[in-house]
Amino acid sequence: NRSRYLIWLFLERWAAHRCYLAIAISEDEALAWRSTHPCLRTKLAVVDHATLATARPRQEARRALTTLVGRPLPGPVLLFLGTLRAKHNAAAARWILDELPGAIGPDVTIVLCGPGTDELALPAGDGDGNSATVVGLGAVDDVDSVVAASDLCLAPLAAGAGVKTK
Repeated sequence: NRSRYLIWLFLERWAAHRCYLAIAISEDEALAWRSTHPCLRTKLAVVDHATLATARPRQEARRALTTLVGRPLPGPVLLFLGTLRAKHNAAAARWILDELPGAIGPDVTIVLCGPGTDELALPAGDGDGNSATVVGLGAVDDVDSVVAASDLCLAPLAAGAGVKTK
């Protein structure tokens, strides 16, 4: 780990010296970058990406998700968001389908959203109403509303970056 850290630090310093412009997502991040790499002092710009996202009122988003799902959502909604073309997303979706429905209560709805999730073989439940409902939505037009309507977003940790649910 120390070797990896040193290599990464060297690569960061090299990139900081070579770049013309570096972007930070907050003033706190910019301060951290400036303290780590003083050469970025005049090259760093702050772009607050949170202001670029449109706020979605939760109740309005929940109604939109209920319409997409096609049934009432009485309890919590767990959301998995990602394209299944990525191997780590496909493995995560398979784990969610195999393990989660029987491990959580029947009032929970698990929503899989993203290209390919509408083509998955979804579990039918255990027959006695003790499993969560699983819905594959596929690609949707307004992902932000689906995220806003969810109570918990699930993201694979083995890989991936920049996922808005993280």
